[in-house]
Amino acid sequence: MSFGVESSQKRQSIDTLLETSNKIRRLSSSTAYRMSFFLDNLPSPDQYLNEHTSALHDFEDYRSIVSSQTSLLSEGGPSPFITRFNQTSTDAPHERKPLYDLKPFKDLDQQKVYISKISSYLFQTEYAKDLPSIRRSLRAFTTNEFHNMVKHLLRRFDPHLEVGRNFHEELPRVLKNIHCPLADMITPKGLLSIGAPHLYPISLALLHWLTESCELIHEQVDDYEDDVSVENNMFDENYFNWIFFIYACRAYAEEMSGGRDLIESNKELEDALNATDATVDEMEEKSKRNSKKLLEELNQYNKDHPSLAYLKKTNTDLKSDIEKFNAYCEMKQKKIEKSQALGLRSEKQIQGFERELKKIETEIEKIKEALTSKGLTIEKINAIVEENKTISTEYTKIQKRLQDLQKQYEAKKEKSDEVLNEIETLISEHNTLISKLAAIPDIDIQEDQLKITFDPTTDDPNKDFPVDYESRTIPKLNNIFDLLSKRLLDITKKNSNLREELEAIDKKILDIQNSRHLDQQIVERRRHELEEREFMWRKEHEEMTMALEKEEKAMQEKERQISLDLENARMKLYDTKLKASEARIQAERRKHELNEIYASFVRQLKHALEDIDQRAEDYRVAVKKEESVVTE
Repeated sequence: MSFGVESSQKRQSIDTLLETSNKIRRLSSSTAYRMSFFLDNLPSPDQYLNEHTSALHDFEDYRSIVSSQTSLLSEGGPSPFITRFNQTSTDAPHERKPLYDLKPFKDLDQQKVYISKISSYLFQTEYAKDLPSIRRSLRAFTTNEFHNMVKHLLRRFDPHLEVGRNFHEELPRVLKNIHCPLADMITPKGLLSIGAPHLYPISLALLHWLTESCELIHEQVDDYEDDVSVENNMFDENYFNWIFFIYACRAYAEEMSGGRDLIESNKELEDALNATDATVDEMEEKSKRNSKKLLEELNQYNKDHPSLAYLKKTNTDLKSDIEKFNAYCEMKQKKIEKSQALGLRSEKQIQGFERELKKIETEIEKIKEALTSKGLTIEKINAIVEENKTISTEYTKIQKRLQDLQKQYEAKKEKSDEVLNEIETLISEHNTLISKLAAIPDIDIQEDQLKITFDPTTDDPNKDFPVDYESRTIPKLNNIFDLLSKRLLDITKKNSNLREELEAIDKKILDIQNSRHLDQQIVERRRHELEEREFMWRKEHEEMTMALEKEEKAMQEKERQISLDLENARMKLYDTKLKASEARIQAERRKHELNEIYASFVRQLKHALEDIDQRAEDYRVAVKKEESVVTE
């Protein structure tokens, strides 16, 4: 397949992946606040009294909706619960957190978390009696198991939802009606083969979203039931909500039973509010009297006792002084302990010094006794010491003199070594020159007599050195150099003749190279023409590829428009898909033909280049043969 077609397919697959990722991450604001329950905020008492008539009409509308309710999927509209649910969700505050966080559900660790949460909720809601069996089903569920789990969760989500027979066709519509963020990724075709590996992460994510939604709904309902089950306490913040909730329930019951007279309910509500007002007034007067009495007692107490701020300040100062005194005592105690430790350590050191002193005195006595037994006195020992000092001084002077002489000897030795090295170098050059002269043919030279032998390590270094070097050796060498000069002139003449012959040969070679250069220019011109043809072919191929990409984009746009109009024109979609498939087949056929044309052209181009290379190789062989003939 050509490069352009491959790049188009890659771009198409990347666009599809990006679109799917955006659908998964997109969570609309209306869906984010969909879980705010419609009974979160009850109206205020005055508002409820002024609008009880409209409330009765709402109850009547609700009763008519419930009585006339049909299947959600057959009618194509939301259930009463979802309708009321959506109406109240639009008033949700903007600071609420989104309902569902679309995590990377293809991650294996995240899938384990999903399985644990879904299995726990299904077990709690009595979907199955065995928790391990639920977990096994979630790890690899069949299509029927998935359908049963979704139906169970939808019933928990809204009891009014009724799933029809064509589950795989109606479930996507249900998910869109309840604003599921994964609704665009669930297709009827995928629901028929839900056990496929590539559909498992999306299916598991859908079950997890339904589970979280059900938990959130029932959690808010439970919180609401806890709020309304408040005792009859007028100081509770939900007391008035409780009164009007009872009134609303009774009014609704009377309305559902067919009664139209709400005088008794209104009177009970009015009595309850009046009783509340009277109780509040009485308790307000009582609290005022108690406040006045307590204020008088407080003033009298302040007169009889110091102020609380003064007592607190005094208490704080005393505590601070006590803490400082305790810290000072601790510091002094540490210094005392440290001094005691130093005293004990000093006593031990003094005792050790005394023991060492006694040992030294004992040793001195022993030495004196030994000297006395040998007949030595202190005066004799001192005389010997003085004599040793004198000898040491003389020895130092002699050693210094020896070092000076050693330095002079080393300096003279270095100079003599340099002279010997120069002599040996000259003798070596002389012997090398004699060896080179002896190697020249037709030169009569006595190599052993002319070479010089010099050995400085012997007793007489000049023993083998020739005395008549200037009278005999140098004249012989001059004669040899004259002979070599004559031979050099002859060789120079021969070289000049050979150089002229080589110049003639070089001229012939230059002519051959010029003709070869012309042939190479012809080959290069033909190759350039082939490259231009190849460039034009590639340009035409790219234009055709771009045209194919435009056709593919047009087809994709057409398919996208068809998917948007799916509900209104199924038969039209079927015909359009047939046309699209035919167009795709034609496009693939056209691609195949282009690929064959490209392959044929590449083969022809390859054969042409091989032919050119073969001709060039033959030409190079011929040139080499001509050069070899010229050289011979």
